[in-house]
Amino acid sequence: MKKVEDVLNDLARIKWFTRCGEPIPNQKHRLKSWADAEQYFAGDKGLRWENWKLAISNRRRELIRDARVKSTEGLCDSEKQTRYEQFQNDARKRQAVIDEFRADYLSKIVASVFDHPELQRMVALDISWTVNELVNPTPPLNFFEALILPVYVSGHLPCGWSGTKIARKWSGNLLSDLPSGQLIIF
Repeated sequence: MKKVEDVLNDLARIKWFTRCGEPIPNQKHRLKSWADAEQYFAGDKGLRWENWKLAISNRRRELIRDARVKSTEGLCDSEKQTRYEQFQNDARKRQAVIDEFRADYLSKIVASVFDHPELQRMVALDISWTVNELVNPTPPLNFFEALILPVYVSGHLPCGWSGTKIARKWSGNLLSDLPSGQLIIF
């Protein structure tokens, strides 16, 4: 597990959105302009993309909860309560650092590149989910680290999924359990 501060320092070094619109090797599905990206996010495709990521994020949360419950099996109630309180305190500390990052840095990333509220909101969610995944990994389901973060690191913007729709209550455990398809990238 990476320290929150290390993750945020890594994110601060990314050259955000510097290659949007440029060709991407082996990428069949890409958008070519900010106008295309804005139009994409403003419609049903943007909502489907957000729901797709939300289903994965929810599944990660379930896996984390299940692991936490499993780690307390066999403990007496007071030990379980102590472990739960420790988990909650650690989570609050991580979230405080993430919230500070969002307030200080994330808004600058998003606002400096484009002026479209829906795009800004979705990028902010992507980055928040990625940070949460990096500081609280649930291998082997590290979707944001494995698929979304590399797109941002390369200077592009992940915009959607071309392929099979993900179920609302998706219950996969591996990246290979994701529906077939490919990211749509700007």
